[in-house]
Formats: sequence, structure tokens, C-alpha cells
Amino acid sequence: MLAEYVVDVTRQFDSIGVRDDLTGPAEPAATATALDPSGCTPYGRFLAPREAHVNFGYAAEFTHAQKPELDLLVAELTEDPQAFAILYDAELAYVSHHVERLTDRAGDPDARMPAEDGGEAGDGGDGGDGGDRHSDDLTWPDNDLEDAASLIGSLMQARSRYAKDGTIGDLAAFDRSVRAHLRGVYRTADVRVTSRPPMGTIAGRPVSGRLRGDVFDGRRQLTTVYDAWARARAFRPNRLRGKGS
Repeated sequence: MLAEYVVDVTRQFDSIGVRDDLTGPAEPAATATALDPSGCTPYGRFLAPREAHVNFGYAAEFTHAQKPELDLLVAELTEDPQAFAILYDAELAYVSHHVERLTDRAGDPDARMPAEDGGEAGDGGDGGDGGDRHSDDLTWPDNDLEDAASLIGSLMQARSRYAKDGTIGDLAAFDRSVRAHLRGVYRTADVRVTSRPPMGTIAGRPVSGRLRGDVFDGRRQLTTVYDAWARARAFRPNRLRGKGS
């Protein structure tokens, strides 16, 4: 279920809390996908136009509601190697889905720049003297990829903790089972994709091959996908603002 809602789970994984402003457990498509003046929505990038999104922080009907603990749920699920593989696969698929829809400067194509910045974001300019001129179109993609990396990091952290405390009695057997259930690597398109498919299709994205190297090195698996995308798009990191993410 979490893999089917990968966009909502990833977006709210670290930042979720009970919110009084939410009107229901799901946000209708009309408001979830509505862009603000900067061209952004807090429900994510590249949303399907007719799809509602989960409000995990909705608890208005319960006077003593506790904060929904997605991180604890994910940690408990990862005791099972198949569940671990499903969640890991979903995040790797989501990262590929996300980056292949970015502009050639790794920005959000829907973002709009303030008038004083001289134009719209995502225009693919030469970057000039660097600085922060185009930073607005990079902010949300940076956050989205950071959220995906955080969830993958949590999977790896739970695996290590369970191996140490005995929850996973045989780590080698656990790892073999995870590898057997992992679907593979998800190659990004060589040109920018403009489609906005339903969220539930992301985890079912076709694989392009087997994961290579240490599959439990989440950082390496993420950077491998991102680097391949950058090469295909002739992406120049020095066009990004400072941190070059």
C-alpha cells in the first residue's frame, strides 16, 4: 500500500504531523494539483491531474489523536525482506520518475520566477555568473530528492539496527531474500518526459536491468541513477546553485 502511494509517503515521511487545517484524509485533485503563483504545490511535483492525495496528518475527528508515525511503520515493515524490497524498489522507481521530468538544469518546469529575476524558471539559460538567480525552480526538486534519500536511508538504518539487536537473526539470509525480491534498476529517459501518470503506476515502472554493486549502499544506488540521467541530458553541475545537488 505504501508503495502505491509513494509520492505521498515520501513527501510526508519526515515532516508529518497532525494538522488542524486539513479538511479530510484525502486532498481532492482540484486543490492538491492547484499551483500557487510560484508554480508549486506542497503535494509534490508532476502530479496526475485527476488524482487525490493522502493527508496523513489529518486527525480532526479525534480529540486525542497521536501524530501518525510513518517512520515507525516503515521500520516495522522492513523486518520482512520482501517488504524491505518493495519499499526500496518503489523509492528507486520514484527517483527515476522524478528526475526524468526535470529541466536540463535539474529544475521544476512548472516553477515561475519572480519578475525581478528576469523571467521564468526552467528556461535552461546558461546560468550566467551562478548565484541564486534560478534557485526557486531548484528548491522543490532538491527537497523531493532529499525526502526519497531520507526514506531509503531509513530502510538501511533499520536493517543495521535489526541486525545488531537480533531482530534479524541471520543477516546474510535476510540480504539474500531482499536481493531475490528486488526488481532491478530503473533507467531514466534521455529526454525530458512530460507525462503525468497516476501515482499508483510509479512503483510498477518497468526495470531496465539488475541492480549492480552493493544494493544496500543506498547512496550509491541513488547517485548511479542521477549520474546516468545527468550524462544523458548533458547536465552541467556548475549551473546549479552552491551545493550542486
